[in-house]
Amino acid sequence: MCIRDSNNANSAKISGNGFEKVIEITENGNFSDTLKIDKEGYYSLRIGRESTPVYLIQGANVGLTLNTKEFDESLVYTGDIAAENNYLAAKYLLSEKEMAFDFLCFFANEANAKNDLQIGRFGVNPYRNEHLDVDFWKGQGWEDKTAESYVSTLSDMEESQNRVFDLRVPGVSQFMSSMANGVAEAMAGQKSAQDALDGVAKEWAEITERIGKDRLRAAYASVVKLEDDEGGCSRVGAFRRPPTILEKI
Repeated sequence: MCIRDSNNANSAKISGNGFEKVIEITENGNFSDTLKIDKEGYYSLRIGRESTPVYLIQGANVGLTLNTKEFDESLVYTGDIAAENNYLAAKYLLSEKEMAFDFLCFFANEANAKNDLQIGRFGVNPYRNEHLDVDFWKGQGWEDKTAESYVSTLSDMEESQNRVFDLRVPGVSQFMSSMANGVAEAMAGQKSAQDALDGVAKEWAEITERIGKDRLRAAYASVVKLEDDEGGCSRVGAFRRPPTILEKI
């Protein structure tokens, strides 16, 4: 089996039906072994943080190529049971997309949105036109003055020429955690502001190298297109903005 762009993964783990084995991945991204399973059936193949179901039969030969940066999308099986596993991989990928759609529908549901907006840790921001209406927030139990001040702030942001969407690229949690830690170090006096940000810049460069510049550029280009309203986005979030650091990567 061969892994293109192993992303520092050094082993593959196959488990299921009471069986478990860890196989070393060579420096050139290959791994192979004879699996002495007790019965045919569905097993799990895990490489790094990614995993996929695989169908195994005693005595069958199976080959696999994949790219860890596009794990599910790149799986290609060969060998005696290639048809079964390629079908399984395609079905699993489809189910992931369906789950993602269901997840978005759940959070976009109007009733859920009203509740989620009240819980800060959910990280849900106002995004419907009605969220710019003072009466909406009064209906949530807010005092008149608070609701009016909040909507005024939102409206001012709506007109800003320098507002941007939250960063939406692969590895965003890594980028943001690095930034948060750097700011915390500076605020606590553990480092000067310059040293803290230099450390963040170094970590961002390392994260970018791991994920891949081309992949980040492609993802960020989609965000820029949405920000510039080329995709026909709604009133909340349609604006122009200056170039940011990721456009210079």
